[in-house]
Amino acid sequence: MSQPASRVRLPIGVQTFNEIRQQNLNYAHQTHFACQRFRQGKHYFLSRPRRFGKNLFVSTLKVLFEGRHDLFHGLAADDQGDWSVRRVVVWVAEYDKPITENLDAPDLTRANRNCLRGVYAIIKECDQHIRFSFLTGVSKFSKVSLFSSLNNRNDLTLDACHSSLCGYSWGGDERVYNPYDVLLLFDQRDFPAWWFETGTPQFSLTEILVRRGVPAPSLDGLHATDELLSAFDIGSISTPALLFHTGNLTIRHSELKDGQRHYRLGYPNREVRASLNRHLLAALAPPPPEHDTQANDARQAAVHSLSDHLRAARFDQLQRSLSAFFASIPHDWHRNNQLDRYEGYYASVFYALLNGCGLDARPEQASSQGNLDLAVLTRRRIVLFEFKTVPGRQGSGRALRQLKAKRYADQHLGSGKPVHLVGVEFSRETRNLARVQWETVGTAEAGSADASAAATPT
Repeated sequence: MSQPASRVRLPIGVQTFNEIRQQNLNYAHQTHFACQRFRQGKHYFLSRPRRFGKNLFVSTLKVLFEGRHDLFHGLAADDQGDWSVRRVVVWVAEYDKPITENLDAPDLTRANRNCLRGVYAIIKECDQHIRFSFLTGVSKFSKVSLFSSLNNRNDLTLDACHSSLCGYSWGGDERVYNPYDVLLLFDQRDFPAWWFETGTPQFSLTEILVRRGVPAPSLDGLHATDELLSAFDIGSISTPALLFHTGNLTIRHSELKDGQRHYRLGYPNREVRASLNRHLLAALAPPPPEHDTQANDARQAAVHSLSDHLRAARFDQLQRSLSAFFASIPHDWHRNNQLDRYEGYYASVFYALLNGCGLDARPEQASSQGNLDLAVLTRRRIVLFEFKTVPGRQGSGRALRQLKAKRYADQHLGSGKPVHLVGVEFSRETRNLARVQWETVGTAEAGSADASAAATPT
């Protein structure tokens, strides 16, 4: 009887190149990048999010320059010159950690920045003795901010020829892949939010987004330029730079226009889309206090049932789950915040809620008649949403009327799937649903749920 094949040995948690080679662990090596950079230049910089193998790449450079030829047999560096030559090299992994770990403490961050600025100035002063230097971290601080002295570095962060360096890729049909995610998938045969749980920054990214009033639906498709992606400095970190350098958005499209590079950013994969929106939802619509287990259980039950109701087109039950969810937001939070006064707030909560459930919710779908608020695409149906706020407790039906008048469904009629129109109206008075109306295009199927009796948050 044949024996089952032994499992491939994976370098989970291993961050040194020599350990990978000596233990014969499986690894997609990138020594060709190291050799290419050594032959062509001197000072290099690379920014990548956490958990993308930056420390491992720096370790590869280290043993390469130490002349450890035994570790490179059969690899791209095997026949690269005289291995006995010794050179002065500088490599710095996580060059920015004293700064990025303390963004919530500006005074400490500035002190750390000034200290690091002096350290990097020494590299410039010793330039004639240095054959090669490589700095890497999770952020890309401006040359003026941190590298005013070391301003001759070659930045590979957005270099298209090195987009796949450290497991990071974009352009065309390519998407970001994360080595840490893939290793754990192979090892445990499961694919939860491995990267997001360990690769997100220490500071509260979602609280920053809420404080800035960034609408959740605007994140997927965010516009950026080279200047915006480089605007990463204490007190002036642009939203595109913050999301890009933390790995929560990646480049979906790049275009050179009028002498300037323009980027369209988007979620790299479903894991990040769902995880970021779940965290954002907790900041936009916080749960009840921990001691109120009954309210928290009701909220979780409402959230867990949403995707099932929507996929099955049970819109009456969807309305009840949504009412229960909005009723779970503590009254004190509403009293201390002004966000719920704006129509965009409810659209952001709704968007974060659906994407956090793993649904494919797409904002601002453009048509010849205007922009639809939200489209949800499932395997069996397409659901189009329009949101409105009303001053009192009663809905007016304006949301559904606009969906029909603007003929938003027309562009989906050739999909072969049923198309549902759902108008959702929120009451500023109850801070909950006022009315949900729905209609299936091309059939007599329609319905309405007057939610004016929904509970006011307590």
